[in-house]
Amino acid sequence: MAKKSNPFKGNVRKNIDKKKAERSGGSSYLNLPDGVEMFKPEAGKAFLDILPYLVTDAKHLDRDDESGIATEGEIWWKKPFRVHKNIGVDNITVVCPSMFGMKCPICEHFKAEQDKDAEWEDIKDFKYKDRSLYVVLPVDVDGFDKKYKQEPYIFDMSYHLFEKQLEEELESEDQYEGFPSLEDGFTLSIRFKQKKFGKAEYCETSRIDFEERDEQYDEDYLEEIPNLDDMLIVKTYEELTILFNMEDAEDADVTEVKDEKPKRERRKKSEEKEEEEAPPKRTRSRKSDKEEVEEDTVKKTRTRKAPKEEEAEEEEEPVKKTRTRSKKTEDKDEDEKCPHGLKYGVDTESQSVCDSCELWEDCIEAKENS
Repeated sequence: MAKKSNPFKGNVRKNIDKKKAERSGGSSYLNLPDGVEMFKPEAGKAFLDILPYLVTDAKHLDRDDESGIATEGEIWWKKPFRVHKNIGVDNITVVCPSMFGMKCPICEHFKAEQDKDAEWEDIKDFKYKDRSLYVVLPVDVDGFDKKYKQEPYIFDMSYHLFEKQLEEELESEDQYEGFPSLEDGFTLSIRFKQKKFGKAEYCETSRIDFEERDEQYDEDYLEEIPNLDDMLIVKTYEELTILFNMEDAEDADVTEVKDEKPKRERRKKSEEKEEEEAPPKRTRSRKSDKEEVEEDTVKKTRTRKAPKEEEAEEEEEPVKKTRTRSKKTEDKDEDEKCPHGLKYGVDTESQSVCDSCELWEDCIEAKENS
């Protein structure tokens, strides 16, 4: 019998590299074609030809039907898109689905806070950021291309760090606006400047010049240019909600316990002390169907910063009993009515409100003993 190939060889390393990249916020939102690499700017001069690609996205952000710009089947030179940064416990970058006409839980949260007249400093991080993808080819000017392969690279850059500068240059030198053309375009001489913000280092564009190309491209070269419309990883509304609330779909009930923490901290000191001395609590393992998990997850609010109105309402609430695994309180009336209008000891776990109910432990015990 022929020896089977090892299914882990090579794949373990690929998985490690992928997770590492996701944790660093690198390729968590891009899926590059095999063999295609990223162009990463460094301080100093770069000489690049920005090449057009064939548009296939019907919802391209630059689309202008009247002018025939960025419509399906036509060529265009960039792929603008929107991202939300520092999402979830790993602080990854995610594509905002609003650019495709889809709902985005992060944008919804931002809008809700705006409607409450929240301070801009408190909510600005929830606003999507503008970026663009470009297909670039390093050009042999003063040996610049020697450290690169002679093939297309993907250039991913914030609008404010590159394209904004390019627009300003074209406003004063509009004779170069045809720079991305294959057959009569121009090479961009870009000066990048190293910047630092906290511990993060990055490059921004300080100057752009347009130079005559030594050699133009044949129209057939378009077939070798990667399709920028196929590279964005767009997560579903449910996936983004889970990330935004910093929780895992199979562990949603753990987050529910965490979400109650602000209320527990506002209880009387005697109750806080009693809670600290109590043994660690066990949380329920919800193995219900996926739709219930997603429905409950979508309804949760982000715990990074609670709205001021909500905090005020919570402070005025009367002290409630903490849900614990301790034995049932002896003076609890077995016939106490459910605070949500359900049948106590009978309708346990039949509605989503049961998950956060203060009487859950007692109610389920009553159901099990009935």
